[in-house]
Amino acid sequence: MAATNNDVFILFPLTYIIPTYILYTVELFTMFVNRRGTKFAGSFFNIWVSSAINNLICSILYFVTYRGSKAVILGRIYSIIPSSGFFITLILFIVYGSGSTQVVLDLVLCFNRFTVVWMGTKHVTFWKKYCKIILFIAFCIPAATTWETWFFDVKLSLKNASDPNQGYVWNPTNTKAIPWMQTPLIICGTVVITATLSFLMNCYVCWYLLKQKKNKNGGKMISKQDLKLFLYNLLIFLTQAVQFCLQMVFLLLPPGHILYSFAISIQFFVMDVNSLAPAWFILFMSSALRTSIMDFFGKTRVSVFMISTNSGVGNHHLRMRNTGTSSN
Repeated sequence: MAATNNDVFILFPLTYIIPTYILYTVELFTMFVNRRGTKFAGSFFNIWVSSAINNLICSILYFVTYRGSKAVILGRIYSIIPSSGFFITLILFIVYGSGSTQVVLDLVLCFNRFTVVWMGTKHVTFWKKYCKIILFIAFCIPAATTWETWFFDVKLSLKNASDPNQGYVWNPTNTKAIPWMQTPLIICGTVVITATLSFLMNCYVCWYLLKQKKNKNGGKMISKQDLKLFLYNLLIFLTQAVQFCLQMVFLLLPPGHILYSFAISIQFFVMDVNSLAPAWFILFMSSALRTSIMDFFGKTRVSVFMISTNSGVGNHHLRMRNTGTSSN
């Protein structure tokens, strides 16, 4: 099938989505190869790695289920996927779960920065002891609130059987299978609660930083690195705030309202910001990460190797540089 104008609209975001996936991969790989050092051994980066992996999964599967399915040019691929069953239900369950996990992990990152101010140096001991437990809970909460997806009778079918150019829909067909478990309402509630808590903690940290600026002789001075990571967290909160506003529109306004229609039209891009922006934010805010990436890929590293020669009198070592010169 030939690409349509709608296909261009759907697939154009891949021009920034794919480079961000590559950036995520580079960042995660860099942190992995440097895991034995101290630069990325802190609790913040442990949480960030979990969040980054979750963001990648969420973004990829969200594109597959809600965006790519509407592209006519991809119709042949979707036509060979089973129309129902375990596989497509599992994918939608992961989309719902990872979407909720995304905002919960953002809250955990915010709490991590909050403890730096609230607990001082004791926050290091706290996170060494409880980081894994907190991350476990952060992943369990969304799973406990999206399990009803398995009862929704998920289907993958043409949006209009008489007009294949309208693409496919990958949606639950029986969202009221469990009346007391309303997934949209639960996800909305999760966003509202996490965004509110993040807002309160960010307000406290901002207040403390302003107080510290006025009184530089305070006992708990925030390091420059911690300040940068807090600024990163503040940027993440802004993405949470946008998601919060979007969920409020879906919750409070009728489908026919102009703001509701506008929210529908931008929800894909809001999801992109929530999932992809952290990769760029951390790159800009962490000089240690930038330096490690540049070092690993040879941007600042000078290639030096030793050649041992035996002249019969003694061993001589030549240090060869990448300029082709040598020195004793």
